[in-house]
Amino acid sequence: STRIFQRTVSIGTCQSGESQTAEAGGIGEVCTAVSYRRRGLANVLLKDAIKIMQDDLSVSLSLLHADSSFFPVYEKQGYSCTLSRWSTVNLNVRSLFQSATLSSKFCIRDAQFPNDTEQLQALHKAYSEDQFVGCIVRSKEYWNSYLSKELDGTFFVLVDSASNDRVLAWISLRFKNGKYIVRDFGADFNGEEVTSVSSFVWLLKYALSKFFTGNESVIPDDDTATLQLPTVLCDALNINCECGIDWSDSAPADDSGWMWRKIANGEEPGYIDMNELAKQMPHLIWPADSF
Repeated sequence: STRIFQRTVSIGTCQSGESQTAEAGGIGEVCTAVSYRRRGLANVLLKDAIKIMQDDLSVSLSLLHADSSFFPVYEKQGYSCTLSRWSTVNLNVRSLFQSATLSSKFCIRDAQFPNDTEQLQALHKAYSEDQFVGCIVRSKEYWNSYLSKELDGTFFVLVDSASNDRVLAWISLRFKNGKYIVRDFGADFNGEEVTSVSSFVWLLKYALSKFFTGNESVIPDDDTATLQLPTVLCDALNINCECGIDWSDSAPADDSGWMWRKIANGEEPGYIDMNELAKQMPHLIWPADSF
């Protein structure tokens, strides 16, 4: 079986600076019974999904995420890889916890849906949708129905203490393969009260403390942990931030698994080439939006 996820994605900005979007069909949950594997069924399912997108869905693009061992299968059906640049850095947890003192003007809490949705939607548009290509555009329904459940218990927002409801930034982490991965992040570009650097450091400390509480297996023995984050965010933080993070030892951890295919033909108005777009703006799909 396979499933098509209909998504709206960012495809760059127009002259006014506003982000442009396109409709896309995401291929996910591809699976075959063990006894029927290696019979080409996955390829048949993929062809059927492409035909459905061409005939029945108003989409210009299709996307999926694949392990490199499956690249040849998808390349035969017209998909090609678009690189997302990620980096890893070493983090001294003790130094972070000692230096990242949250100002009394702010507090951190769990995100509250649907109360925070409108602010999160607007901030995500400015921070990610207007800055990256391929980024999933998040509607209010998407925030409330999908992300609120997908990130439940790991999604934290920085708010001003006075009101406790004005969202300034947010973060979600996951622990996988020995690394802490920034699953989602965003901040108010126009906020005058706090920089995105301070927001990130405070939120990172808070999110890690939640991981460590009651979960001894993820606490590093030597206070050193590995953090994986988008390279564009790594570069921005490297300029202004120390707080126990060894920026001099950052290493590339690029994700080449996102693959795109044009659904509209080259002569049609909906023709879009994601690899060409990615030459102009960074390509990024937050792990929170994976399917």
